[in-house]
Order: sequence, then structure tokens, then C-alpha cells
Amino acid sequence: MTSLTPPAAIDEVEGPVEQERFEKIRTAGRPLVMRGLVSHWPAVAAAREGDEPIARYLMSCDPTRPITALVAPPEEGGRYFYNSDITGFNFRTGRGSLGDFLADLIRAHTTDSPPAFAVQSEIISELMPAFARANALDILPQVEPRIWIGNRIRVAPHFDLMENIACNIAGRR
Repeated sequence: MTSLTPPAAIDEVEGPVEQERFEKIRTAGRPLVMRGLVSHWPAVAAAREGDEPIARYLMSCDPTRPITALVAPPEEGGRYFYNSDITGFNFRTGRGSLGDFLADLIRAHTTDSPPAFAVQSEIISELMPAFARANALDILPQVEPRIWIGNRIRVAPHFDLMENIACNIAGRR
């Protein structure tokens, strides 16, 4: 068995990042944590108050259509993957309202072994135009902002084809 060396620490910067500084970050071609990048967003303020306030904030942005959600049973430990015989996935998908999804997510938070819940890659300007206007990030204007909402889930390492910035509004990433 081989021993792998621990991964190198990811560099961090603090506070707002103006366009010129961001261009230097981009050309470096390395992952970077930008702490406080979106700390001024109304969504962040709501999330600091707790689960129910951020859920109310999201609903106040008047979702315009149903969302697609993924749910995996508790025994999967939050990992979305293939089922045990590789004939399908270990999760189900369904469509419904964002309000119902958020209510289920908050209820699951009170259980010892919750199912894994996730809404992934919904285009924010289509789902919640008011959210998109109030919580804008201008440093990647060519990338359509998307939202991920969920509880403790695990996703296998992967490479995203599009350049992106993950803005963590609530919880941990």
C-alpha cells in the first residue's frame, strides 16, 4: 500500500475582490478561498440568523417555478452515487415547490439520521429573479449563477467544465 502526502493548503484571501485583483487570481489557475466575498449579501444576513430565516428569505424572493430535488436514504450517509449493484442510482429525483423542499429540509435537521436532500444547479435568474438582483456577484459576468441547497451531502471529486465561484451562504462546504 502506498502513502499519499497530504494535499497542499489552499490559499485564502479576505474581503471584497475587485475585478483587477480577480483577473490576477484567475490567471494563477489555482483554487482559492475568498473569505467574505459575499458577506454583504442579504441572503448571508438571513442565513446568519438560522435555518428558518434563510428559508423565509428564499421564499420572499418569489420562486417562479418548481425545482428538481434529489433524496437519498439515511443509510447512504449523504453520498449520491450508484446503487450497490451499479444498475442505477442510490437516490431518487422529484419535482416540487421550493417551499415544500425547504420545509422538508428543516424538518430533517431535527432527526438523528436524516435523508440527504439536495437541489442542484438551478439557474437563479430563472428560479428567483429577485434573489439574483439582490445577491449579485459581478466578477464572472459570463457565468449564469446557479444555486445549490441541501443538507450534509458528499459529492465525489470532479472537474467542472465551466469556470465558477462557489459562494457559501449558509452552513459549511
